[in-house]
Amino acid sequence: MTVANRLETCIITLMGLEQDFRTKTAQTQDEKMTRDFDDASRMIEITIKELRGRLRQVIRDEPQYVASDGVMAPWEGEIH
Repeated sequence: MTVANRLETCIITLMGLEQDFRTKTAQTQDEKMTRDFDDASRMIEITIKELRGRLRQVIRDEPQYVASDGVMAPWEGEIH
């Protein structure tokens, strides 16, 4: 598994986790829990943005670590 593939897998996993927290936020009646879930989803969103930037950097600077089928297509743009 290449560095780009590992970053891609991590981002996809975090996207699922972020969605889980957003779902919990919508389902929770407790105000504190709602804030906690919302805070967690925002922190995950920030982390995803940072990892996307790192993935773009890996693709740009170290193309040997990118799989031939390309990465990032699931979430933004077509980068091959």
